[in-house]
Amino acid sequence: ELAARNHADQSVYSGTDAGIASLEATCADRGLETRRLAVSHPFHSAAMDPMLEAFRQVVASVPRRQPVLPWFSALDGELVAERALGTDFWVDQLRRPVRFVDALNALSEHAIFCELGPQPVLCAAGARTLPQGRFVPTLDRDRQDPAAVHQTAASLWAQGARVQPAPRPRQPRYGLPAMPFARERHWIEPDDSPPLPTLEVRAWEPRP
Repeated sequence: ELAARNHADQSVYSGTDAGIASLEATCADRGLETRRLAVSHPFHSAAMDPMLEAFRQVVASVPRRQPVLPWFSALDGELVAERALGTDFWVDQLRRPVRFVDALNALSEHAIFCELGPQPVLCAAGARTLPQGRFVPTLDRDRQDPAAVHQTAASLWAQGARVQPAPRPRQPRYGLPAMPFARERHWIEPDDSPPLPTLEVRAWEPRP
């Protein structure tokens, strides 16, 4: 089954080992390149059907709120409204194909895109779909998370995006304990020792 459509000529299929092997053979006969993805389950396929009801119950128990920012669904490439609050919407995210290319085309009027994830996997597909856009990743397994996030913020700002850091929580102030000063002098006082002998030094002047 079609699991994701990341680009016009790049799709992801999900299913059983036998089904994927048959698809690989068909693609090889037609000269198409294939690559298996390392995943734990065949998401977005009928193999997920036995757990959908249990997943629905879990989703129904999670409190949900109205989205604060407008965002486009990868299910159909349309603007998400109140339907994002429904349980069926999140169940469909697990079962139906991910239409990433459709969501990108709906955002074609924008210029800068930031991929939020542990590893940049969609920036390349996004750049092929919208070559006029600028795609910036966030985290990367080869970099420390704080450094990666700081570099992402710097890249976004350098390309003209508005970067507004979250306000830092106000730290409480603590009173320091009073320091009891003994006020003991440690200045070196002169003593009655005889003075050291002096040495007369004259500068050498050349004779005419």
